[in-house]
Amino acid sequence: MGKGKVLDVRWYFSICFFSTAATMLKQEIHDAVSRYAVCNDFTPAVFYMRRQSAVQWIIYLESGGGCSSISECNDRYLVNEDGYNTTNELMSSSQLPASAVGRDLLSRDEEENPTFSHFTHVMIPYCSSDLWLGQGNHSRFPQHQFQFHNDSSVNDFIFRGYTIFHAAVDDLVPLGLANATEVLLVGSSAGGIGVINHVRYIQSVVPAATVATITDSSWFIDFENNLAVKFNREEARELSQYTLLPACQHDSQGYPCCISAKCMLQSHSELDDILFPPDTPLFTIFSLYDIYLLSESIKRLSDEGAGLFDYTRTVFLYGGAMNESVENAFTATNVSLFMPSCTQHVYLATTSLWDPGQLFNRSISHDYSRGTIYFNHAIRSGNWRRISIDGTSLQQAISSWYNSNYTLSHKLRDNCSAVICNPSCPDQVVFSVSGVDWSFAARAAVIIVAVSICAICAAVKVIMLLYQRWLIGGYSRYQTEEKDGKSFLPDCPKEDQMNLACFNLSYSLPQKTFPSDHGDGDGESPKITSHRPIINGISVSFNPGELVAVMGPSGSGKTTLLDVLMGRRAEGTDEV
Repeated sequence: MGKGKVLDVRWYFSICFFSTAATMLKQEIHDAVSRYAVCNDFTPAVFYMRRQSAVQWIIYLESGGGCSSISECNDRYLVNEDGYNTTNELMSSSQLPASAVGRDLLSRDEEENPTFSHFTHVMIPYCSSDLWLGQGNHSRFPQHQFQFHNDSSVNDFIFRGYTIFHAAVDDLVPLGLANATEVLLVGSSAGGIGVINHVRYIQSVVPAATVATITDSSWFIDFENNLAVKFNREEARELSQYTLLPACQHDSQGYPCCISAKCMLQSHSELDDILFPPDTPLFTIFSLYDIYLLSESIKRLSDEGAGLFDYTRTVFLYGGAMNESVENAFTATNVSLFMPSCTQHVYLATTSLWDPGQLFNRSISHDYSRGTIYFNHAIRSGNWRRISIDGTSLQQAISSWYNSNYTLSHKLRDNCSAVICNPSCPDQVVFSVSGVDWSFAARAAVIIVAVSICAICAAVKVIMLLYQRWLIGGYSRYQTEEKDGKSFLPDCPKEDQMNLACFNLSYSLPQKTFPSDHGDGDGESPKITSHRPIINGISVSFNPGELVAVMGPSGSGKTTLLDVLMGRRAEGTDEV
């Protein structure tokens, strides 16, 4: 037995001894150097494991972005992308500790992880920067030691994510994976891309096991051509050599490989047997406004000095494109969705390496275009218990999906569509009017104008109030003032008061006709031939001190009634 095998056996017994501990132990992939299962800087790839159940396994592929050009990879090695205060932990295994404590899906705490706490837990760190797809040229390795030149014309790195995954799985087979009856393959972001591209390999290694998958923040869309620009460059193809993968032999999406769960769920006819198997259960988690790809467009707008309208328009166009992209998934019976209206990228932080102050700890704040748009983003364990849709948390949704033997297909999507309209979102985004660095004089002038406008408005309000009081007082005086020694509305003595009433009052006007202009009737007076009724059968009474309104449409006889009552009608016939 070789030295490597002896180390494997010793490590196997240490796993058995520590199976009751909360920690997961680090194991270097066997013969990693000779198998080219190495990180970007040629350090051997590793995995963490806590052995518990003999037949139920979770294998988790870690997240961490990537690089598609030498200059991007140099920047990633020096200061990790997005300005994290770290160096090269996503490109090397040299800084990884000997053990880590499981969190979220990999937690041994039954309260934190009631459904999967007893599974055997495996976490494979991401250190290849190639979305777990690389089979890069290893002709320089192992003859040359790693040397970093920070020269965009010199490639110092190797990209072997595909090999790392296969080698790690092969090492897990003698450690008990061969006996598994259930395997849950999980990945976040880049790890999710690894899941959807490598699930068929897991199924070939443990053909008797039920294999299900979970992808977290791996539903990428080619919004504004961002994916095509990033991954379709010749330099990107040359660096990672991911086009050697069967699923990367086509570019019907505008870029090689299915770098998205969306792509893997579509039918590609002759490629169906190498893409995501349609009968494999998939639970996919992603934000409607996932900041990872959206940030490419936001950065571009920031460089162009765009205003608030451009930012909000781009964000909502992105959300609309994400909504449109999931329509096929809503009809797929093997797919469950959890889609909150957040900007969060990565909901699962599965080890203590993500704890504050630890190696992978990330708290990202972006302030674009002088405060026009501000993002605050952090990957923290426990988010899967806090985020919820319609009262169902992500943890509860995954558990019910698993407990139903994957027959329960969740389609959970926020009813609201605004950015972070879900109050349980773990991230923050703020839109504001672009701040302008005005001079002191300009700011003082604006303040003076604003104060002057407020003062004018207040003065007009006071004047209107005083004028209203004057009008009210004038009306009161008009009601009580005396004219010619008598008040305008004098009191009526009681003895002069009278009632006015009528019963069944009718009034009509005579209809007159004139003799014909022809014949011998010239000069004759008109003759009354009939009467036209104006008022017919009205009964009314008026009492002293009452104000009575006589109402009716035009021509109904209101004026005629009052004239008859007052005796002002000399013509016509009235009857009471």
